[in-house]
Amino acid sequence: MLSSVALFAVLVPAALAQGGCSPLELIYARATTEPPAKYSAGQFDTAAARSWSKGYGAAGYSLFTNVSALIPGATGYPVHYPADMGGSSPNEGTADMLKHIEERAKACPQQKYALGGHSQGGFVTTGAIPKMPANILSRIVAVTMFGSPACPTQVRNRCISYCQSGDSVCASRGGGSPKGAKGAKLGGLVEREALWAMAAPECAQYASKPTSGLGKGGHLGYNADGLYVRAAACYIAAQFNKGGGAAGGAAALEQ
Repeated sequence: MLSSVALFAVLVPAALAQGGCSPLELIYARATTEPPAKYSAGQFDTAAARSWSKGYGAAGYSLFTNVSALIPGATGYPVHYPADMGGSSPNEGTADMLKHIEERAKACPQQKYALGGHSQGGFVTTGAIPKMPANILSRIVAVTMFGSPACPTQVRNRCISYCQSGDSVCASRGGGSPKGAKGAKLGGLVEREALWAMAAPECAQYASKPTSGLGKGGHLGYNADGLYVRAAACYIAAQFNKGGGAAGGAAALEQ
């Protein structure tokens, strides 16, 4: 059995099975100003490869490596958009997220998806979800965001929007849903921990943690702190396994 340190240090190349149909794909939008800052049309992947975060942003790439460790064969896609201060940037990201998931869903009928974003990437994600048709929404097993808006109603039963201590961007709206121990129904915490332990034994500890007010480093500290990155990866894996994992059909989504 992998220790928690080893589990979360395993790196799976971003291109693993990218051309095929993986059991789960993480589609993630980086925060404002995260690299690549500039790239020519059609050259996003080349530009992103020059950065250690590969176009996902710091928190996003760390999330992807954690998800890859928990779900062997999982692939990822960094949303191709400027992530700059321009007014059209979020809309460009939303359009690319929609285009990519529609193409993948058509090419891979059994593939499941996890969506997410950090900061501006969260606005990209919450902008895209209401525009997705029901047949694609049903294949989204989890949505996890950092320093972002609240979860859209379409996925509120499978979404957590984490807000770290000191993050003024999301502090006014509080944490996401589910709320962890404070918001759990009587007896529900045990069930939640058992569910998350399906992802990995080390994951059970994150089921009871509040989704806001922990960690340190503020808006840009999610990767360095690591707490909510690991919690998000565990949540994605738990939701994926709840739906039967790679062998499952439509996800049995958390109520």
